[in-house]
Amino acid sequence: MVGAGPVGLAAALELARLRVPVRIIDSRLDPSTRSKAIGVSVRTLELMEDSGVTQRLLERGRKIRQAQLRIEQRLMARIEFSRLDHRYNFMLALPQSETAAIIEARLNKYEVQVDRGVRFESIEHHGQSVVCRLSGEKGAEEEESAYVLGADGAYSAIRRALGIEFPGSDLPGDWSLADVRMDCPWDHDAVNLQFRRGGLLFVLGFEDGLFRIASNCPGVLRRLPAEFQVHDVVWQSQFSVSHRQAMTYNIGRIFLAGDAAHVHSPLGARGMNLGIEDAVAFAQRIAHGLIYQYSSERHRAGAAAIRMVKAQTLVATGDALGLGFLRNKLLPLALGIRAVHSWLVRKMLGLG
Repeated sequence: MVGAGPVGLAAALELARLRVPVRIIDSRLDPSTRSKAIGVSVRTLELMEDSGVTQRLLERGRKIRQAQLRIEQRLMARIEFSRLDHRYNFMLALPQSETAAIIEARLNKYEVQVDRGVRFESIEHHGQSVVCRLSGEKGAEEEESAYVLGADGAYSAIRRALGIEFPGSDLPGDWSLADVRMDCPWDHDAVNLQFRRGGLLFVLGFEDGLFRIASNCPGVLRRLPAEFQVHDVVWQSQFSVSHRQAMTYNIGRIFLAGDAAHVHSPLGARGMNLGIEDAVAFAQRIAHGLIYQYSSERHRAGAAAIRMVKAQTLVATGDALGLGFLRNKLLPLALGIRAVHSWLVRKMLGLG
């Protein structure tokens, strides 16, 4: 296993739970402390139940039961996650760093430790096995295994070593986000989306007094309405957004998962969750001798998720007259139709 983010950790944990020997490496000496993804989907909660992770996520996270959509300062519509007929009828807000720490703690219970400071160098097939050349504080080494999973992020060294193409498109301009302590007049237990001329504003409280704010424009702090009072900026970042998918999720016995296989805009909170779905599917296919199903199955799922996220992003960020009408006039009407409302909730929470 190459990469010890939530995806690699989830795959290693599921393999260990299913009594499949596993080694997981990561080039970083320490786990990331950045919050990054903060939404845990219903599907992830389902998949992590058997490993004992879900209960710990629920103990630490904040239950988000609706999304509130605004045009400028006017509340336009609500999307009610609580309408979902499911034991987890909410989205869970929890920083990615905490999600990863919970998964790693459970992995350690199976006496599997992350080998940190170990860097992947190259890889090749040897008949019915794969050999990875690695380097680290102890020098160079070779690791032979039956299979390898590359869960090493959007700039995956595994994907590049295999020569797998990563086609797609880049959105123009930079996006920005920040984690801030502030006074917020909007609902603290909802996903808040404000549509305004020139861009989108996203606000979500994930701890008492601590909020994630994001925009499809640079300088998210400057986009807050005047009534918001920021007291402390914990972390901020500016980034570009792409929609890309690997042409295949495997070559021989070497596989891809998570951002190594697919990337897309953060709207919809699908990134980490889709990767964890990949991870659990990989582990279960390995354990049950069905690994030949993984690549085509997860490629279809990834393509469907990217289509959904691209559509959400276009509607949420588009300023063109037609898109503005569709979003501002038709979306509230559509949400009034129970079947449409329920369908959208299931998609937003990672089901279906």
